[in-house]
Amino acid sequence: MKTDIKFRAWNVFEKEMDYEVTIDSNGKVAAYSPLDGQYVRGFSDSERILMQYTGFHEDYENQDEIYNGDIVELEYEGTKHSCEVKYVGCAYMFVADSLPDGFVWASDVIEFDRDYCWAEGTKKIGNIHENPELLESRR
Repeated sequence: MKTDIKFRAWNVFEKEMDYEVTIDSNGKVAAYSPLDGQYVRGFSDSERILMQYTGFHEDYENQDEIYNGDIVELEYEGTKHSCEVKYVGCAYMFVADSLPDGFVWASDVIEFDRDYCWAEGTKKIGNIHENPELLESRR
């Protein structure tokens, strides 16, 4: 199975997500600028908040890619939970106050089918920058 290393970045000033993102040789975010027709380099962490692709998809008809910072609805032990996807230590987890331990390791719900990987029982419903109310309203 091939590992996709992809990023997106939250543009702090424009309040929008940049999906054409890379990291320059100095470790700074470089985002594609449609106005310039090229990648603009050297954004600091305070200008663009970088989020990495987890390597797995939602378990829903859209099969959207899941990124660090996404908010997913996770059906776990018969109950639906609104969770933030977080990278902690060395792995991804779904975090929600409503979960028994406050989190579920992503590896506990990951399924594989040769070249495809998804998180069983998940549906992407937003992200922490564009939809923070999805976490607040369901805690």
